Amino acid sequence: GTPVLLLYRPEYLDRMSSFLPLLHTISTKELNNTGFCYDLDSPPENPREYVRFREDLEKRCERFIRQAEQGEYPKRFTASIEKRLIWQKGLINESEVRFRKVIEDQGDWIVQLETERSQNGELPESDHMSKGKETMDTNMKELEARDNNLEKRIMALNVELDSAKKEICGVQERLAAQTKVSEELAAENGRLMKHISELEVKLRDAEKSAEELDSAQKKICGLENRLKEAEISVSNLRRNAESMEIKAVDRLMKQSETLTAVSKRYSEMKMAFEKADKLYHDSKKRADDLQAQLDTATALLNKKGGK
Repeated sequence: GTPVLLLYRPEYLDRMSSFLPLLHTISTKELNNTGFCYDLDSPPENPREYVRFREDLEKRCERFIRQAEQGEYPKRFTASIEKRLIWQKGLINESEVRFRKVIEDQGDWIVQLETERSQNGELPESDHMSKGKETMDTNMKELEARDNNLEKRIMALNVELDSAKKEICGVQERLAAQTKVSEELAAENGRLMKHISELEVKLRDAEKSAEELDSAQKKICGLENRLKEAEISVSNLRRNAESMEIKAVDRLMKQSETLTAVSKRYSEMKMAFEKADKLYHDSKKRADDLQAQLDTATALLNKKGGK
């Protein structure tokens, strides 16, 4: 870029010192003491110190854009009230120190000018010196007024800081109480979950028993159908018995005996069905009771979680 030479006054050094290494610079004091050594006809190139800052800034921007395209954003900087108040207080103190340094430098400069004029036999006072003293007096008055304002501001910040500390203590106490309640709720939740698990196991056992009862009922229904078919066969045999011969009668008697055995078997199966039906109703009642317990536990868990 275009070669640059920055000429600055020493009293502004605190505002410019951060970027002076990036330029060719000379102060007015150095210019008066050492002379001018910058070649204006063939000025040197600007220092390259800025390149590392530029490259770092480019990398930061590229990383930010890449993360933003992926939906990732830097976390927002947050600070507590106490930290913000401490930062403000330190900033005020630092500004006060710099301002006092500038006033002191101006006073030293005025004293130096007066001394030089006295040594040269010149009048110690001049319009320029008078204006400088007036400016210094004005600055001193402003400094005193600023000191008073700073003291008031510092006192106000201290009050705010004490209030923030008390508020933080209160928040910490409330947080500790909430943590304790959360731990108690977590323990109660664990107990309820364990009870619910036990109820679910019992419910699965009841459902398994109900499935077995359903299977037995289906078998009984099949036997009843077969029994009905046998009764129909017996009826047909009885209608045809009169027209059959003795051999047919004998065969019918044998079938009648078979029917008797089947009837006996039917009675036994009927009794078994009644027992199975009773067991089914008992199991169903037990499953309903378990379901009611499970609903009660779930409601209690939801109530605890809501609190």
